[in-house]
Amino acid sequence: MADVEIIQTPEETTVVVVEEQPAEIVSEGVMGPPGPKGDKGDRGDPGPNTVGGIEVLFTDLQPGDVLAVGGNKIINIRAPSLTDGGNF
Repeated sequence: MADVEIIQTPEETTVVVVEEQPAEIVSEGVMGPPGPKGDKGDRGDPGPNTVGGIEVLFTDLQPGDVLAVGGNKIINIRAPSLTDGGNF
């Protein structure tokens, strides 16, 4: 906060800062309204197709596909090609 002196005339009001003082936090942790959005920047380069250092190789993804880690790749497997292994 600052000490101020207010000078009023019929035409205008002037506020003069007399002495600066440190600001006092009135309500900590209360978020104000969001500001205006800025301009959208250029699209960046695509990142590496890896997860945890393992290559990701998807082909023609379909709903219900299952992701599998095989060797050094993560691939998608069609749900209809999955079997229970004959255990039932």
